[in-house]
Amino acid sequence: MQELARCVLQTSDDLNHLTKLAFLLVAKSFYYAAHCSPAALRSHISEVLLSICSLLTDPNPDDPLVPEIAHIYKTDRNMYETTSRSWNQKYAMVYPCLQAM
Repeated sequence: MQELARCVLQTSDDLNHLTKLAFLLVAKSFYYAAHCSPAALRSHISEVLLSICSLLTDPNPDDPLVPEIAHIYKTDRNMYETTSRSWNQKYAMVYPCLQAM
């Protein structure tokens, strides 16, 4: 698997960057499924979810993923919160047709 990943990521100039990243994500998933116990997988998933929750409840604008958003967070908190609520409504809400499921 490592040799296949190395081959795809280093020598395939005809593949775009996103395709290479998608391949790497799938390869990692297969690796975890093949070499990790279910308990280890649950632990890794728990750690990732905990990290996401931590970033959502206590953002760190001094080490941002998107510097422009951190700048708005620091300089115009009202605009940041308004935009955040809007994006939450637009992108993070469950679709009404799925709520009945």
